[in-house]
Amino acid sequence: MFDRFFDKQHNQWSKDVKNRDRWNCQICRRIEHLNSHHMNSYDVHVDERYDLKNGITLCSIHHDLFHDIYGRGNNSKAQFREFLIILRFVEKITEKNKKEEKDIDEPSREPSTKL
Repeated sequence: MFDRFFDKQHNQWSKDVKNRDRWNCQICRRIEHLNSHHMNSYDVHVDERYDLKNGITLCSIHHDLFHDIYGRGNNSKAQFREFLIILRFVEKITEKNKKEEKDIDEPSREPSTKL
């Protein structure tokens, strides 16, 4: 099996993706434990392996989460777009729940008009 981590062209692509993305996860802006992710997978889309438009910088948390959901290999840009939609949805639900918890923990100081 071919190991891409010993491929100089792949290593350069990985650095170029991170440089373009200013060494930030493009989802959460973390600057540690970064991966250059192939949106159209490395194994199937051979013609896009070294195309910068096919890469995005992700922290290990988001990179692993993507692959936990969609598996490794045979991935697509459509899956990545869907992944971003899922993350936004989860973020909105989390924000709503935090607001509701705060409202419960800190009841209004105004007198109730209900009898």
